[in-house]
Order: sequence, then structure tokens, then C-alpha cells
Amino acid sequence: MRSPAGHPADLIPPRRFSRGQTCFTLIELLVVIAIIAILAALALPAMGRAKDDALAIKCASNMKATMAAAFLFAGEHDGKLPRLNIPNAEAAAYVDMTIPLEKHITDNKADYFWEDMLTPYIQSPGAFSCPALTEVAANGPGGGKSTHYPLGIGIGWGTMGPNDKPDPQVPNSKYTWVRQGQVPKPSRVVWFTDAAGGGKGSIGPCTGSWLQRKDVPGAGASYFVGHNIGSNAGEGVMPRHHGRINVGFADGHVTQTAPEKIIWGPDVEGDYIGYSSFNLDKGN
Repeated sequence: MRSPAGHPADLIPPRRFSRGQTCFTLIELLVVIAIIAILAALALPAMGRAKDDALAIKCASNMKATMAAAFLFAGEHDGKLPRLNIPNAEAAAYVDMTIPLEKHITDNKADYFWEDMLTPYIQSPGAFSCPALTEVAANGPGGGKSTHYPLGIGIGWGTMGPNDKPDPQVPNSKYTWVRQGQVPKPSRVVWFTDAAGGGKGSIGPCTGSWLQRKDVPGAGASYFVGHNIGSNAGEGVMPRHHGRINVGFADGHVTQTAPEKIIWGPDVEGDYIGYSSFNLDKGN
């Protein structure tokens, strides 16, 4: 019996599947989704590692640019390499005094730090910071805090970056400077490396075993202490690149290595020298 004319059964043909045509069942769709999720989970760590590696490479580039700026500084200052800092009253010969205090890289009202000495010799002051750090160094150690930059690339406090002051009890006592041609075995003497403080409430650099050291937000540092030995060896050095550090040596080259490869302490033979007790220049 035929349906009346115009009935929907006459207008909509029945749906037929051709031979070989298939449809996904719900279980099959769930399996596909699960496989995609597993692949994504496997890929994310690799992507994160690739990003971290890129930041480490950029950090090494910044460190190399920093040392190039330091050599330019030395070329205009009778071979003197930048100190850790210098008091404002003595800074006119070594810094751009036209830079207002609020534009200093470090927020120290009494001293100019090495970053401010090198500002005229570098394209961007951001090169004085490790790009793996994102928060400004408001909790940095010592006087090297910053409300403008994360910092995190530190100079070797002591020998390569002296911060002593003239002794009023010693006649003609003057500030200490390291001169470019004075460093023995410069390809092995650590000049700059990844550095950090202990964080909020701490006035000093980070310490502890290498595995225990983790960056604290806002605690990037301008210096590390390479001459300590024992439990405080490599004080302030932060292995933030998957347990490794970028190291800038006194000859200007940069390498990435494990911190335990550095012989921290007095001048001894080893893979590298974290600190050397060579004679310093006491002249102005």
C-alpha cells in the first residue's frame, strides 16, 4: 500500500551504507582519544626541556656579551676590569653619571655595581640577567638587589670582582682592581656564572648541596663567592640549567658544565679554578 502523495516517507529516501563503509564506535573513539592524550603527555616534557635548553643558550649568550662589555670597559680604563661595586663618591671615572639613580640596574644608593659600570658598553642591560629568571631581583643578596631586572649572572666576588675599600690605617691605600693582563691561566679562572641568593629573609648567597639548590623567585644575584671551601664551596652558584651552570672564564669564553667540575676554593689544579689568589692591583 502506498503512502499518500507528499508524505515524508516519499520525500526522504532511506539511508543506506555502501559496501566497505564503516563507522567508529564509542569505544574506538575513546581509544583514539586516549592514545592522543598519551602522546601529548610524552611530548610535553620534551617541549619543556627544549624551552629550558633555549633559555640556557640565551643565558650563555648574555654572559658572553657581558664579558665583551667588560673587555671594552678595560680598554678605556687602563686595563682595569670592573669591580663588584664602587662607592658613589669614587664612581665618576668609571660609570655614566648621567644615568639617574632610579635607572640604576641595582638598587643600591651607596654604590654602583658592575652592571652599572658596563651599561654604556652593552646593547641592552637585560643581558646582565639570566633569561631563565622572570621576577625582578627584589630579594637578591647583599646590596645587589634590583627592582628592574631579574639579574642571576654573578661576578666572582673577591678576586675577579673585588669590593674592598681603602684602609684608612694604611698610607696611600687605594681601591683594588684586577687588570686584564694580570689573570693567570685565564681560560681556567671563573669570572661569571649563574648566581642566586637564599631568598626573602636571607642576606647572603644560596648555599647547600648542589641538588638542594633551587631558585627562589626574586632572588637573582650579582655575585657569587668562589673562594670558600667545604660546605660553603661555590656559595651563591646556582645550577639552574638542569643541574648545570653556564661559566664565563677570564679569557672571555663560555661553557656549560656541572658545578662539581669546578675546583672551588684557593688556587689549585683541577678542571677549572673557581678562585685564584693572584696578586691584585691596588693602584687607581
